[in-house]
Amino acid sequence: MEAAALGQLLRIRRDGNLHNVLLVNAKGVLPVAQTVFQSTLRARRRNREEFLQRLRRDVARLLRESPHFAPGDRVYLFGSRATDAWGGHSDTDLLAVLVGQGSQEPRKDAVFRELSRIADDILTVTDGEEARYVESGSGFWEQVFKDRILIGEVAPCRDTKRG
Repeated sequence: MEAAALGQLLRIRRDGNLHNVLLVNAKGVLPVAQTVFQSTLRARRRNREEFLQRLRRDVARLLRESPHFAPGDRVYLFGSRATDAWGGHSDTDLLAVLVGQGSQEPRKDAVFRELSRIADDILTVTDGEEARYVESGSGFWEQVFKDRILIGEVAPCRDTKRG
């Protein structure tokens, strides 16, 4: 009980169990608290890296196998999982930027359906719409473009014609 008077008692959940951790005394964080926090941080980073690897693998498979993606199309992660502010109930937000001229609505709908197999919230835009949204001053789009992480891209075709 004397030790508790030196700092603050914090209950944290780790590996599904609650742990009492004493922290912040006159000299700073106690070693046991530092160890628990460092371990939790490492586990969180490892979980995020595993999530990103799985997502990149799933998106790469879709980009390869789906007839709806074209050279130059890109898929980004945005939202809490992109900023590392995610929690246990965070969803997966994807932004697909599709290249091409003319009406892309049927392709946007098809890409939306494809991506909805691996993500919860999907935005599909053309590269022209992307440029307009960047310049729009919208707080929502500003945040999406600021925080996004490229997850997958269809390589542009090379012109094989020789003159």
